[in-house]
Amino acid sequence: GAAHGPVSGLIVGPDGALYGTSEHSGANARGTAYRLELVDGAWTFRKLYSFAPAPGEPADPASSLIFGADGTLYGTSILGGGSNGTVYQLEPATKKSKPWVVATLYAFGQIPQTSTTDGKYPNGELVADANGNLYGTTSQGGSAACGCGTVVEVSPPTGGATAWTETVLYSFTGQADGARPLGGLVFDAAGNLYGTTSTGGQSSAAPWGTVFELSPPTSGGTTWTETTLYAFTDGDDGADPGAELAIDAAGNLYGTTSQGGAGNGGTVFELTP
Repeated sequence: GAAHGPVSGLIVGPDGALYGTSEHSGANARGTAYRLELVDGAWTFRKLYSFAPAPGEPADPASSLIFGADGTLYGTSILGGGSNGTVYQLEPATKKSKPWVVATLYAFGQIPQTSTTDGKYPNGELVADANGNLYGTTSQGGSAACGCGTVVEVSPPTGGATAWTETVLYSFTGQADGARPLGGLVFDAAGNLYGTTSTGGQSSAAPWGTVFELSPPTSGGTTWTETTLYAFTDGDDGADPGAELAIDAAGNLYGTTSQGGAGNGGTVFELTP
């Protein structure tokens, strides 16, 4: 049957079809990945995969998918892996009538297994660089005592290795840098990452969320630098941003907030350098 519980957007595949995920659905009620194709004026639904509550497997995908250069789909799941969520890939089936094949690339909660310093509950979509490294956020976990979330990189195997590796690029502290990022990230032409946090910002008394920039290490360095570009006030500017940003050629950022604004129904905003 058709999917239910979709909480993320659709993407257009190289074949012109639409691809998406749904949460709490499918044969195991742990989510699905699906494809919509327009044929003779009618949309045709095909379920690509039903996620299962099996050990190590992803479950409850809440993010949009992205396509890799080889036609593989990548996404995040809030649960699964252990219980803290995953980064996973979906490979096309060898025959059209068969389901796609899922593989868990990274299961959160492994540094060490009883900890969540590597992040917990990834919610936003991934973004990839030219080398196939994947970048995303987790809404909880990290090295800060508050467990306010992280920005992470998940990299393909190198040097004959078989396992993907995860690196925490930044752990939010819940102060001026914000807390609990729910959306994914976008790159600019210089390799800086931009995203939002749904809470934190000005102070613990005004936790209305932020827009942040994460800049890669300078030559010879290893530390990414976080800069809060804007802290929301819960006024006409809005509050609680939770989705990915869009960026134009001039570096202007566009996004949404779920609250605030003139009628407290949320806003659409532009942030200008």
